[in-house]
Order: sequence, then structure tokens, then C-alpha cells
Amino acid sequence: MGPPWFDRELISMLRRRNRAWKHYCTLNAGYDEYGLIRNQCSAAKVTKRRAFEERLAAEAICVLEKENQDST
Repeated sequence: MGPPWFDRELISMLRRRNRAWKHYCTLNAGYDEYGLIRNQCSAAKVTKRRAFEERLAAEAICVLEKENQDST
């Protein structure tokens, strides 16, 4: 398990990245492929985390607005 924004797609990408790294370490070949996969994983992590945080902030704002309406 990982952070809440880690979904199946991202976990699959990370496993693919790890396999590419292992392939590079054992055969000393394929670093370019590993680099591409690593960069895709990094970009996906940033995108998914940002979306998660924005969704969390939007939910918090909705809760606060509802509490303000209920108190008046």
C-alpha cells in the first residue's frame, strides 16, 4: 500500500519501472528504456498527487460552506 493517490495504474507503472531497472542492472543494457519509463512514472505521480490534493481541497471547501449555511 502507498499514499492514497496511488491507484492500480500507477502501481503497475512502478512495477514496470522496477523491472526495467532490474533488467538494466543485470544486463547493463536498456538504460534509455528505463529512463523513459522512470520519467513517465514521475510525471504520473505528480499528476495524480495534484489531482488528489485538489479534490481534497474542494471537498474541504464544500464541508466548510455547508457548515456555514447550517450555522446561519
